[in-house]
Amino acid sequence: LALSLEARGCTVAVEGALGPAERLELHRRLVRFLGLDQPLRPFYRAVREDAVMAPLVRRLRGVRIPQVPSLWEALCWAIIGQQINLAFAYRLRNRFIALGNGLAEPPPGTPLAPLPFPGPEAVLRIPQPAWRAAQFSRQKAAYLVALAGAFEGGTISEEALAAAPTEKAEAALRAIKGLGPWSVAYALLRAMGRVDALPVGDAGLRAALRHHYALPTTPDARTQVALMEPFRPYRGLATYYFWKSLEHLRQE
Repeated sequence: LALSLEARGCTVAVEGALGPAERLELHRRLVRFLGLDQPLRPFYRAVREDAVMAPLVRRLRGVRIPQVPSLWEALCWAIIGQQINLAFAYRLRNRFIALGNGLAEPPPGTPLAPLPFPGPEAVLRIPQPAWRAAQFSRQKAAYLVALAGAFEGGTISEEALAAAPTEKAEAALRAIKGLGPWSVAYALLRAMGRVDALPVGDAGLRAALRHHYALPTTPDARTQVALMEPFRPYRGLATYYFWKSLEHLRQE
């Protein structure tokens, strides 16, 4: 499958013919992946008078939150990236994919070489020495194994969580060892399109709030929640626009 994005839409090229059901499923997945079902117009109406967000919307109009393929993948990434810098997090993610495919190291070439993202059953088969050799801390490896066990055992069901209210989904995920408020909010935002999920404590969000509100210091959790409250029920969308604003600041 090849996806080409253009100004007025996207083109998808597939090998072979697709039946009506397959076309419908492909359309559903693309809408989800591209965030085309996200409520941008209500969000824009809600913030049109906001002194901070309205200028960002004018600059970034049309930006949606791209979705990762699955809740499982988003949660794995959230755990892998905990308490380490982004560059090392990407290296660990590549090693995680390699381990889940029975390799000690990612193959040479592109950073995300053509290996499928391992499922929970593959992660449960990774031997403990392999985690250590790939530079995963004992705790991080344990969290990933616990997450895999929760998916394999049915404690976490993406289908069930998709049908649950956000608060109930958050509670179910936070019951899993290794998933804190940030990890859960990030996964709900990036894998389930929950546009009000607020990743309190996120480094990018803290930096953006400090800049846009001209704060003397980095805002603590309580201040972050207070500053983001006016954007409810679109705090996740507002967070993504704050993240994107940092990219523009670096380019200026």
